[in-house]
Amino acid sequence: MRILLTNTSLINRAGSELYLFEVATRLLVRGHSPVAFTPRLGPVAEALRAATIPVVDRLDAIGEPPDLIHGQHHVETLTALLHFPGVPAVFVCHGWAPWEELAPRFPRILRYVAVDHTTRERLVSEQGIPPERVDVVLNFVDLERFQPRAPLPPAPRRALVFSNHAHEGTYLPAVREACSRFGIEVDVAGIASGRPVTEPEKLLPAYDLVFAKGRAALEAMAVGAAVMLCDVSGAGPLITSEDLDRLRPLNFGIRTLRHPVAVDYLASQIERYDPADASEVSRRIRASAGLEEAVDRLIGIYERVLAEHREHGTPLAEEESRAAATYLDWLNPFLKERLALLQEQEGLRAEVEARRRQAERLAEERTALLTERDSLAAEAGMLRGNAGTLRDEAAQLHRENAMLRQTTTWRLRERLLRLTPLVKLYRFVRSSKVRERHARTAARAGNTSSRETVARLPGEHVALEEKARRMAAEGGFLGVPVEEFETEGRLQLAALLRHGLRPDSKLLDVGCGCLRGGYWLIRFLRPGCYCGIEPRQDRLQLGLDHLFTPAELADKRPRFDHNPEFDSSVFGERFDFFLARSIWTHASKPQIARMLDAFLRDTNPAAKFLTSYVPPEPPHRPELMGEAWIGTGLESNVPGIAYHSFEWIERECRARGLKVHETGQDDYGGQRWLLVRRAEER
Repeated sequence: MRILLTNTSLINRAGSELYLFEVATRLLVRGHSPVAFTPRLGPVAEALRAATIPVVDRLDAIGEPPDLIHGQHHVETLTALLHFPGVPAVFVCHGWAPWEELAPRFPRILRYVAVDHTTRERLVSEQGIPPERVDVVLNFVDLERFQPRAPLPPAPRRALVFSNHAHEGTYLPAVREACSRFGIEVDVAGIASGRPVTEPEKLLPAYDLVFAKGRAALEAMAVGAAVMLCDVSGAGPLITSEDLDRLRPLNFGIRTLRHPVAVDYLASQIERYDPADASEVSRRIRASAGLEEAVDRLIGIYERVLAEHREHGTPLAEEESRAAATYLDWLNPFLKERLALLQEQEGLRAEVEARRRQAERLAEERTALLTERDSLAAEAGMLRGNAGTLRDEAAQLHRENAMLRQTTTWRLRERLLRLTPLVKLYRFVRSSKVRERHARTAARAGNTSSRETVARLPGEHVALEEKARRMAAEGGFLGVPVEEFETEGRLQLAALLRHGLRPDSKLLDVGCGCLRGGYWLIRFLRPGCYCGIEPRQDRLQLGLDHLFTPAELADKRPRFDHNPEFDSSVFGERFDFFLARSIWTHASKPQIARMLDAFLRDTNPAAKFLTSYVPPEPPHRPELMGEAWIGTGLESNVPGIAYHSFEWIERECRARGLKVHETGQDDYGGQRWLLVRRAEER
């Protein structure tokens, strides 16, 4: 059979989406040809396509009509019936409350399927479907995926709240408190908690007690966990072998959740935990609730529908047109009301999510402040203890300094320092001696590389400028003249300190290059706080090899990425600082815009973005309007500078709720420092 299955969406791994997925994949294994239709594609649709089952969001993409329509959700079912005239249908109802599960009335829908007795009541007693047209095919579980776990312990140690509706704002706190009375550790899995589960068959065996309903409860029982019925709408009993035959036809759903989710009631059910009885429940579920048996029944219903359709033929076009008109007339006010409700719910959902994220950030900031307070208190105690000694030493040094300034030698030094050419000569001679000393060291080492020489002489101090010369000799231009390597790098740390950088700050170094700034920042920050993005892997490796020992890197644990889009989301962090020294002087306007978007997305509310730019001076220094990187990088070895006006930068920041200003401090090499932050931050 060629079967078209419909659903309102194929996004989340829940309810009717998983029902469709499992039925469709089993139909394919049995030699049938399933096709899925939904207007909203997502991960479940991708999983179906990975299983070689076609998925469409437009029915005109299907070139060959199906033999039968397996309809789920009335809008999509009627859409398919009207698109494929003459094709009979089965409608499957999955729930008591959802609007989408209302059963449509149409001449070619020959059978209705309810997943439990509750939904059968909805079809027959509320929507007027003749009972002889309704079949009950109880919900099922894929026994091949959900294998039995090891025997349960005498008392539960770990519990799982397994629901797409569970989070700290619903019933999760009550479950935690009830479990705490028995010393049970509680975890949560599901969409609302931010922990969606794609492979529950791997998760469930780790838990002794599971709080769930419906399909989730079935899966937990099939694995062998003890299951207590619980969800946002209420709580039910701990499932025992005595209650199983009563609860199974109700699909462990809404009719079984008769109690409020109260701590005392939950605790009274946890006390009924019995590992032997839970094992018996699992055995009976595995014997009666398998996917294969349910698919057998569905295929039987499909075959009866096709036989009836062949016997009676397609209903008259006038009859179908009247049914379609009646449906549309009924649907119109619902659509208007539903649209308004959906818009309101979406706004509320977004507000709740924003407040949840804000609360999490505030909690993290509070923890950090408390830690910093304790650290400062300890340091203050040490400083107070040493204050007397420091004052005595300072007084002694002051006296010695005053005596030194009275000597003839000091007065001669002051006169010599006013002779600028002499100072330059002194510095040249000093640097020449350093180079000569290292040359002699390398000569004594024969053909050994300079890096190996340093390794063999660990006691010898190697100046940072000399390291930079070796890096330049090995890798070419470092992005800054060798003579300025130390000054330029140290300046980055100084500028960040001026704007509040602390050892526990999370910092992203955008375009970290060969780590001229990273040399200082990695040593200053606490382990794991430094992240850097550098597309030129060779340039980054040069800095790692020459500027750090393996022990230093293992201790500080810096992290790096090489994506050319400077995408900060790869680290999964909320940063306190973005640093982009000498990056906007090469980046195009679209690249800068993406960095500003990333700053908004991946930083804490009080975060700061310290960057540098060079303003244009037409006609010799025109403003960059193109979309390509200027200067050395992955695509070019030709030096160049990108010029951007402050007015353009300010407009881009203002459009994103950011503010920017020139700091007027620590400028170096013709570049001007800019400080970017959120407009509401002072």
